[in-house]
Amino acid sequence: MSSLFFTLFTLSTFITLALSQTLNFSPEGKFKILQLTDLHYGEGSYTDQNTLKLQNELIKRVKPDVVVVTGDVVSGYAYHGQHNFFEDVWEKFSQPFIENNAYYAFTIGNHDAQGDVKPEKNL
Repeated sequence: MSSLFFTLFTLSTFITLALSQTLNFSPEGKFKILQLTDLHYGEGSYTDQNTLKLQNELIKRVKPDVVVVTGDVVSGYAYHGQHNFFEDVWEKFSQPFIENNAYYAFTIGNHDAQGDVKPEKNL
């Protein structure tokens, strides 16, 4: 039951994003979605830098109308009580979207929930 609710909630969140932003089909009638998952930021600066480069390069090459990130942005199991762990990772993770002016939708995965991300936090 809870996974069904989460799926419906996620879908409604994405639809809300789509309705609140100007997302349009191209003149050729196409709409391109780039899906990213399991980026696992927070495992170390070398790994984070490689993930950041890959994420940035994919956005530049694919030129999606929207990027859908389906969880596990952070490696919550790498969280050991650091202050603002998820918020610090969020700064890195969101940079390619900001730099490339790319719309994105995000869902929380099981490893995100292992860190200090809480539903009541405003990101």
